[in-house]
Amino acid sequence: MKMGKMDRRDTLLNRFYDPTAFVLFVLVLLSFIGAWNYAEEMPGIDYYVAWVAADATRNGSEHAIYSKEGRYRIGREYRTAALDENPDSRQATSARIQSVPHMTATPFMYWVIELFSSGDYEADLTAWHAIALVLFVFGVVVFCHMSGYSAAALLAILLPCLVWMEPLHADLRVANVNSFQLGMLGLILLLLAKDSERRVLFAAGFMVALLVLFKPNLAPVAVLLPGAWLIRGQYHKLFTGLAGMVAGTLIAFAISSYFFGGFTAWIDWTGLISSRTYQFVEASQGNFSTGQSFKLGFQGQAILSLALCALVLVFFWWGGKADGNKPALRGGQQKVITSVEYAQLLGLACLVHMFVSPLVWTHYYLLAIPMLIVAFRPWPEGSDRNLPSFLLHRVLPAIALLCLMATPIRGFFDMEDLDFYAMVNLTAICILALLGLWQLQFQD
Repeated sequence: MKMGKMDRRDTLLNRFYDPTAFVLFVLVLLSFIGAWNYAEEMPGIDYYVAWVAADATRNGSEHAIYSKEGRYRIGREYRTAALDENPDSRQATSARIQSVPHMTATPFMYWVIELFSSGDYEADLTAWHAIALVLFVFGVVVFCHMSGYSAAALLAILLPCLVWMEPLHADLRVANVNSFQLGMLGLILLLLAKDSERRVLFAAGFMVALLVLFKPNLAPVAVLLPGAWLIRGQYHKLFTGLAGMVAGTLIAFAISSYFFGGFTAWIDWTGLISSRTYQFVEASQGNFSTGQSFKLGFQGQAILSLALCALVLVFFWWGGKADGNKPALRGGQQKVITSVEYAQLLGLACLVHMFVSPLVWTHYYLLAIPMLIVAFRPWPEGSDRNLPSFLLHRVLPAIALLCLMATPIRGFFDMEDLDFYAMVNLTAICILALLGLWQLQFQD
């Protein structure tokens, strides 16, 4: 056993004997510290809303957080308390900006926020920044590892994300939950990579349910994974994964209902998100949604989301037929292909959300990273290396990365900020969606 641990340690050290990997590691470490310092300067206006909702519920507030009057009264109470205690604090700054907090998250998300809070906003915000950054790095590392990246290649992807990626910086500015979601996606992928073990697959399904109930924008994950198992005829995986999803749904629903004192909180939340006031936020306010232009409404968005999921599954089925005509792969090779397929499905599920959701702020595009990593992955030896292949495997993913970073190319475009960010974000997700669909057919 000791020899096994020594071998693993030696392997890890050997990766960083490569000067490229070691220099990149140092730069990533410094960039992580820089991102942390940047986050700590921000008041965290989105986290403040969730923190107030969780704190008010925990303390037994008589005001309903999902009602207009309740949000007004709770906002006024917490704003007064923050300004009286320290008008120069991050809490007071957030309270001024979010004078009437828009509490639109699920009851389960507010329970999770309460789980990590102590009642001291300054300490809790710092803790949330730490959790978000660690989970962001964890998510990137898992997707890179499962896609076959070397240590140097992994660090080379992580470095520009920490230094320049605008969606990450936006997430850190407002202290939203997209980094948290990326970490959850990484954990799900880690579990799916061992889908031959029934307990692990059940746990993956369980985590998918928690992911969706935490924030339903990633509901396509719960459609694409069972759909893929069904297409491949992997019924034991289908039933085990679905059982995990059902168990996770019931437990998350029960815990959050207990926290709110009853299941009516879920009814109130459903009524709020289906209202026209919530759905139609203008682009001039920073909403980069493509779906909101069509004013589809809640039902229309659900139908479009299912249609896009069906399109992804058609390409998945098509790719499976093509694979059936190829020579059988060895166990290790097949394991890598399976991990990559799961990463592709998770990445495309994130993109479906971005195309359909009525609300897409800049920080939402952080969830394009999984598909970016898969699109940029090292291509197997022996595959065709010609100009079209180079364009598809390297040039287009690089363009998507530049668009997501945004800041380094801002000076090349003479246009308003909102128009610029709308253009680069849409370009990035269109490129990644097309690459994702194409790569579903060509895994080796």
